[in-house]
Amino acid sequence: MGKISILAPHEAQKIAAGEVVERPANVIKELIENSLDAQSTSISIWVNQGAKSLLRVSDNGSGMDEDDAVACFNHHATSKITTVNELETLSTLGFRGEALSSIASVAQVTLTTRTEHCLHGHQIVCHSGTVISHQPAAATVGTDISIANLFYNVPARRKFLKTAQTEWRQIVHMIHAYCMAYPHVHFKLYDQSGDLFLNCPPGTLQERISFIWGHQEASSALPVDYEDRSITIKGVVCSAHTLKYDRSNIYMFVNKRWIKNHALAKAIMQGYSNTLLPGRYPVACILIEIDPGEVDINVHPRKEEVQFAHPYKIQTHITNAVHNALEKSFMTKGVYAEKPVTSYTTTLASSFSVPSWQPIHPLNNAMSSPGIIQAHPVTTITSMPDTNSINSNTYSTLHESTPVSFQQTLIHSPLLQELPENKIVGQLLTMYIIVESSQGLLIVDQHAAHERILYEKFRSKFGNAESAHLLFAKALTLHPHDIELLEPHFQLLASCGVIVERMGSDTIMITGMPLHAQSYDGHELIKDMLVWIASYKPLDTMTLSDHLSFHIHSHMSCKAAIKAGDILSHDQMKKIVHDLQITSHNYSCPHGRPTSWTITEQELLRKFRRT
Repeated sequence: MGKISILAPHEAQKIAAGEVVERPANVIKELIENSLDAQSTSISIWVNQGAKSLLRVSDNGSGMDEDDAVACFNHHATSKITTVNELETLSTLGFRGEALSSIASVAQVTLTTRTEHCLHGHQIVCHSGTVISHQPAAATVGTDISIANLFYNVPARRKFLKTAQTEWRQIVHMIHAYCMAYPHVHFKLYDQSGDLFLNCPPGTLQERISFIWGHQEASSALPVDYEDRSITIKGVVCSAHTLKYDRSNIYMFVNKRWIKNHALAKAIMQGYSNTLLPGRYPVACILIEIDPGEVDINVHPRKEEVQFAHPYKIQTHITNAVHNALEKSFMTKGVYAEKPVTSYTTTLASSFSVPSWQPIHPLNNAMSSPGIIQAHPVTTITSMPDTNSINSNTYSTLHESTPVSFQQTLIHSPLLQELPENKIVGQLLTMYIIVESSQGLLIVDQHAAHERILYEKFRSKFGNAESAHLLFAKALTLHPHDIELLEPHFQLLASCGVIVERMGSDTIMITGMPLHAQSYDGHELIKDMLVWIASYKPLDTMTLSDHLSFHIHSHMSCKAAIKAGDILSHDQMKKIVHDLQITSHNYSCPHGRPTSWTITEQELLRKFRRT
């Protein structure tokens, strides 16, 4: 006699239900999605003991008639599709017809529903997948579902549920997500005491963000509005100063469906252009609208993940959308604002009151174009050397003598001519430049600021970096295996201005360094590059090149930048502040540390109790 036997249908359903219903939050998610598909504009949720003993979801949607109310507990009973081909044009959240049958097989369910055209509603009671009661009932238009004793008949699954507090946090987090994706829907959440814990009336996305994230995060929220031929990306991202210790505050939606996708989260982070501190994550809400035929929503039992037909294209669009939002904020925040910024942490650009001016990119291009420079100086000032010739030695000797005055030709540019005069107050702790601006007190980290300035200069010349031939080449002895790893990237180093040649089986020679970093010891760069190559070894060639070029540029800019402890003259401080203002991504250094911190006039007045 064979050993294989067919499970009883009710036992098989209990096992299958575990794929759809893992924890209480999954139950509420399925019920909320059903409510949204029913065009509900008000959804209320009650939770008791982390939803282990009781949870209830009530809506004002279209409701169900008697036949549908009975049929909805059957396996694969759905009103959304009739063939699998319809998934390519699906606009609803549900489609499998598994949610209610799976939930009912592992809990005690009471469903009360009524349509607009019925004089009374219908109540269905289902235990362990079996309908035990079916009768008319008084009800308002919509659907009310109560789930009692979840997993009461599957002890093995019930014992693995987390504490009531943990399950409650998961539920709150999930409801926050739907509040952001559906700002027109009124959400209410009641705790086990019956008290109203969360009340989100209909409003705008910005209002929902302020309600959920809090005023501080909302004040730094930047709108995302990006559109390409096949995709629309909207939402909000917070500035690089608003960081968290995990990805839980990155909310992503595809066609209004809440998803979890590591690659998309990484694409959002890449939009910050390496301005995030290590181990820190941004706060973001990204809503992607795409042709349903370009995304497969049927790849995960709980529909938490999706698969794209062209994933890399989607990731690139997301990165560009976030980058554009941050870049646009850099150029406009505080410049066109009518009200002063009230938070401590702002971008440097917001600390200046600048008249209307052209975008920064043309200016950056003009700086490297000989034809833009005047044949005769427009005006001359006594100042520090141009950043192109700055290195750490320039600053390390500043305290020994008074800087030599020299003439510098200004580029004829409307932006430069219209920049306001900001009063340099002085240097604090030989680390910070104190500036009195139109909005209050600006504190600039001299190292982080100069590091960002140099990094953007290095990056802008990538592929055409000018190298200075070293009078004495620097030899470095390495293991032959390390040289084999390094040699394919000699051209990449040359693109960054670092000229490396192989001399024998275990020696390389550094014969050239970028003009901006001639005094920088390239030995440390080469050794670090071996570590980076090992770290990114699984990546494709193009991605590896991107990562290495970032590390090379950030490494050189960090080493060549002025340091904490370097004493600066008034003109040198003024030059750094000026250059930082016209530098892209000026809110942080390449490693994510902020370059500046603004204390507004209003905040100072409050501190001294003058308001």
